[in-house]
Amino acid sequence: MGTPDTAFEELKQINEAFAVFRAGRGSVSEADTRAKVIDKILTDVCFWPEGAIAREERADSGLIDYSLSVQTRRFVVVEAKKEGVSFSFPDSIHKNLKLSGPVLTDTNVAAAITQVRRYCDDLGIRYAVATNGYAWLVFRAIREDLPWREGYVRVFPSLEYIEEHFTEFWNLLSYEAVVSGSLDTEFGSRLVTPRRLGRVLDSLYNADVPLHRNRLHSQLYPLIQAVFENIADQEPPEILKSCYVHTGSLRIVVQDLNTVITDAIPQFLLAQGAEPVHQSANTAGDFGAAVEQVLAVEELHNELGQLYLLLGGIGSGKTTFIKRYQREVGKQVLDDRALWFHLDFLVAPIDPRDLEQFVWRGILDDIRNRYNSLNLETRRAIKRVFSPEIEVLSQTVLRQPGLRGEQYQSALSPYLDKWQSEIGEYVPRLVRFIKNDRRVPVVVFIDNVDQLAPAYQAQVYLLAQRVARTVGSITVLALREESYYTANLQKTLTAYTSRKFHIASPKFRLMIDYRIRFAVDMLEHSKGPIDYVLRSGVAIDRTDISEFLKIVETSIFNTITISLAS
Repeated sequence: MGTPDTAFEELKQINEAFAVFRAGRGSVSEADTRAKVIDKILTDVCFWPEGAIAREERADSGLIDYSLSVQTRRFVVVEAKKEGVSFSFPDSIHKNLKLSGPVLTDTNVAAAITQVRRYCDDLGIRYAVATNGYAWLVFRAIREDLPWREGYVRVFPSLEYIEEHFTEFWNLLSYEAVVSGSLDTEFGSRLVTPRRLGRVLDSLYNADVPLHRNRLHSQLYPLIQAVFENIADQEPPEILKSCYVHTGSLRIVVQDLNTVITDAIPQFLLAQGAEPVHQSANTAGDFGAAVEQVLAVEELHNELGQLYLLLGGIGSGKTTFIKRYQREVGKQVLDDRALWFHLDFLVAPIDPRDLEQFVWRGILDDIRNRYNSLNLETRRAIKRVFSPEIEVLSQTVLRQPGLRGEQYQSALSPYLDKWQSEIGEYVPRLVRFIKNDRRVPVVVFIDNVDQLAPAYQAQVYLLAQRVARTVGSITVLALREESYYTANLQKTLTAYTSRKFHIASPKFRLMIDYRIRFAVDMLEHSKGPIDYVLRSGVAIDRTDISEFLKIVETSIFNTITISLAS
């Protein structure tokens, strides 16, 4: 991909070459305008990859001149008019003009904007460009926050104007800019100031002062890591099973304030039909029932897929909920009835353009490793995946006298290898084939998205929906309430239908109680995964540690600890 400097030089050459061509021809057709100006500006100036440009795509209202895609999702429609169709605009230094204002008083401009807007409406594409080669008009065609005519259009009235204001043009329409969210920033809804979140640690005096370790520290440390920190990724299932709080949600009575603090579903989620997740010792509530129902109905296996949003506040334990479902309460259902994949976005690539590759690579790695025994990626499967391409080859380059049997397969192999190397195309087709061929549904869990920047999250939201539709999977996306709230304000997810489940934060005292009791019982009675917890080899005085934990519990609950064994 070139630089803005090379793009600027290319634009000047395009302008000069087209002026010479026009002078020699007189009238210029739409095809000439597209080939000599519009195509070149898209590919050589804005650096849109050819693979992201579709031409003459059919919509209900007719043929679309161009549709531009970001990560396989159509993002912009471009309507091209021939050079002879003039666009006239008010003579003003302001180039952000209301769509409902004087810009539509020019007949040609009004016709171009109306036509391209109709194409966007047909295919659900948000942004539109109308151009006659010289003038470029950019606007948002589909809006949820106000009537589309109440928005504005960004006008670049001539190629000379674009040269003079090249930075503005590049920062709005280049592939790199659009991928980074330039159109959303330019035409998005007015952002609402997000709620300010704080941590208790921020209010502590000298919070970063080093702690002095006592003699119990080295003995407590492995126990704290295994039982009192994140239990979602601990290997022995006993820890997750014994320490997970599934009964009741956070409810604090504040006597001094004469009030009650509860962690319930926010009103904006209630209005959108979010369902509370009431868990039990052996179930994941309505979420588990919903997944099981879909997996049990064979007729649903070939649908376009479903997106489930798993929402909760900070500390509600979304990751732990997912891991518990995968490893315990939903394990049998997932293992017996589905292929399932877990994608952890804590290790996702920094560049949003690599997101889709990251997702499909993660799924392929699981197919080749965790599901290796199922022998899913056979040569037969690969050939079935690429059967349309193989059919074309069989009628062209591989249609040779005597080329059959092993010779034919040998000649075909390089093509199969090449197609397999294109992960973004190969893996979704492979998963879709496996799903239909083996009559097995697919479940994709996407976790730890809300640890990322908001602009990055928006890309993941769209990608989750695309994964669901592409392979027909149940795609489960875990989000914080505030992350979803922000995306909802910015209309990122408005176009998509999803089922929403809300996880309330567990009772803190109960959570601590479960963990202390589990640790004491393990120390005093050698129950549970004690070898895993104490695997560091540090000598431990079980009696002292057990008594210490009982003191902690007494200080918290003002009760006498009773062993789980009693």
